[in-house]
Amino acid sequence: MIKGFNIPNALHHTQEVSIPLAFEVFKKFIVFCDVETRQIKRSSEVTKNAFLQWIFTHYVNNPLEFRIGKFYKSLKSSTELAKSPTRRVRTEQNHLFMSMHAVFKLERLKITHKFNHFSLRYGLYIKTIISVYNALLTLRAAA
Repeated sequence: MIKGFNIPNALHHTQEVSIPLAFEVFKKFIVFCDVETRQIKRSSEVTKNAFLQWIFTHYVNNPLEFRIGKFYKSLKSSTELAKSPTRRVRTEQNHLFMSMHAVFKLERLKITHKFNHFSLRYGLYIKTIISVYNALLTLRAAA
């Protein structure tokens, strides 16, 4: 069962799109008790800091721009990453992969249609509501 995970990543940002160069899912399997708060907490074997240091040493020679916050915000809010109902490692990893895949699709749509992620999501939401409403009207007419 997974109670939490960390997703440190590095992005290559151009004028139009942000692409992850490296990311890793660190599962928090180590259980410990915080002495001050007396609450059970979880930790991963590798820290985010150690992984990000590894990323910077491997990509420091390339003129890359790192915009980690923008990608993470898009990943979390546009794809509902935090609302995963899964509790198994495999399904959690699948959910994470599909969320990242959705962000790539949003980036492609952003370039094509010249809208930001939130405008695209809102447009899809409105079209879905209209479609459901039309299906409801069809069902009522048939009854």
